[in-house]
Amino acid sequence: MNLYDFVWFQGVVEDIFDPEGLGRVRVRIFGIHNEDTGLLPTDKLPWASPLMPVTSASLNGIGTSPTGVTNGSWVIGFFRDGEYAQEPLIWGTVPGKPQKSNSDATVGFQDPDTIYPSEKGSLYGGSTVEESDLNRLATTNKLDETIHETKKNSTLGNEPKSDIGIVYPSNMVESSRSGHIKEIDDSAGSERIHNYHRSGSSQEYQPNGDVTQRTVGSSFEVVHGDYDMHVGGNCNYIVEGNLNIKVGDKIEYSISGTFEVLGGSTVTILAPTIHQNP
Repeated sequence: MNLYDFVWFQGVVEDIFDPEGLGRVRVRIFGIHNEDTGLLPTDKLPWASPLMPVTSASLNGIGTSPTGVTNGSWVIGFFRDGEYAQEPLIWGTVPGKPQKSNSDATVGFQDPDTIYPSEKGSLYGGSTVEESDLNRLATTNKLDETIHETKKNSTLGNEPKSDIGIVYPSNMVESSRSGHIKEIDDSAGSERIHNYHRSGSSQEYQPNGDVTQRTVGSSFEVVHGDYDMHVGGNCNYIVEGNLNIKVGDKIEYSISGTFEVLGGSTVTILAPTIHQNP
């Protein structure tokens, strides 16, 4: 291809399941492909290869996997073979404001599985028809129907509420199909970093530097070396069940003030030898 053979295109992704695992997608291209899936089935469309940024090596498993596109995504690209138009490359997706959902799988230029665009929003910020394709956590549309509202109303103990002051377009949101979310919010006065798992587990850095970590299941931490923790203020542990501490060698308490043990029922100390004020 020379300079004068450059041919760009816009199209809609109809198949993301590349059998070679290269991140390729099948694209129905406007002005080139017929919309009738009976005349041109999705499995006859050419595979389009993704272009990756220079921050991703795309070699030997190094870099970012180009697997974020989904059926129904609008993409823009060009043909590597110019006017022959058989080797498409895609360099990006194009968000929009879909006006209707897909209910006719015989018509191309849309998701053949009729999943996207959805007519229902989601707790994870998913948008609907007649709404921006951007996540609601970015656009601030209907925030009261997203995870921010549920987190605000489900705090425990001294857990601070999520500081929500999102201003478009300051919140950069990355969301997955199932509902995992990453937010980097630069909204003035509400600067946050938030990682959220669809189960409800999350970690959030607040504007004042506070860090909130929530685990809705069990939590496990394994340290193979030493572990040091320094608390500049008070430290509170609230355990609603049993607390078990097992030490392989020695445990030592060094207390400058008062040491109190309060037992609601019985306090038992078992040892071969017990020294008091030795």
